Amino acid sequence: MDPAYLPLIKQALERRQRKESFEHALGKAVRQSDLDFAIYIKIISEVRDAAYRDGKGVEDAARDLVSQK
Repeated sequence: MDPAYLPLIKQALERRQRKESFEHALGKAVRQSDLDFAIYIKIISEVRDAAYRDGKGVEDAARDLVSQK
């Protein structure tokens, strides 16, 4: 995971609405930062890979990635 993307993941986790998925919150964070959709795909695929590898949900995996760095 590129460390430059960790603030986007953190922003998505902090600003996520109660019934909003992490994916949706991440998409909003990427758009608000004027980044490309390809960046969103790169980040979410790495988070999903970590979730699958660790047997966790996507949001839990994202929290783990942010806390590791």
